[in-house]
Amino acid sequence: MTLATALAACIVIEGASITAADIARGAASFTAAPPSEIVAPAPGPGARRTFGRRELRTLARRFSLPEERFDPVCYKRKADPLPRERVLEAVRAAAGNNNTVELVDYSRTQVPPGTLEFTASRGEIWAGRVRYAENRSVPVWARVRGATDIGRGDTVAVEAVSGGARVVITARAETPGSVGDTITLRREDNRRSLRARVSGKGKAIINANGFAALPGDVGDSR
Repeated sequence: MTLATALAACIVIEGASITAADIARGAASFTAAPPSEIVAPAPGPGARRTFGRRELRTLARRFSLPEERFDPVCYKRKADPLPRERVLEAVRAAAGNNNTVELVDYSRTQVPPGTLEFTASRGEIWAGRVRYAENRSVPVWARVRGATDIGRGDTVAVEAVSGGARVVITARAETPGSVGDTITLRREDNRRSLRARVSGKGKAIINANGFAALPGDVGDSR
């Protein structure tokens, strides 16, 4: 039997503990036990907790119940993949309720019910967590677009300034950034790499003589 098959047959619980009431769902004679009595901690997301025949007989003695031939019972914590709408809402909240932020992709990890939160980042990959059961949490991630002034793959107007001379070229961003960040771009005319400082939405500037190529590039900067 695979783990997925075994988990599918388990009784789902939502709390932080397995109680006598949960045991009664798999072994009817435990309905006579105090329902809120804690029997064991709940398993972590994606894990299971199985009570074998011997352990169930021990529990029956604990609650002064008749011992019988129990069948093993397993439990799993309630966990589901995050809905896309919920991830997008949390990402935009972390970005200061910026409704222009787009959700490109996100983790499909099954998580328990809890509080979803992300930490705003200048990059495209944002780290987040689903907090549950007091101080426990499950890490999640999201790939976003629109949270920075320039995203990876964007076409950027790069202004090069040298003395009184000014020239504008087109390049494609290889790293994302917001105003003030230095990013890596690749020129579309000769495929050379260069670095420039983000100056606005879709704009960057180089204040130097010519275009400074990155180490390892081949060709000239004309």
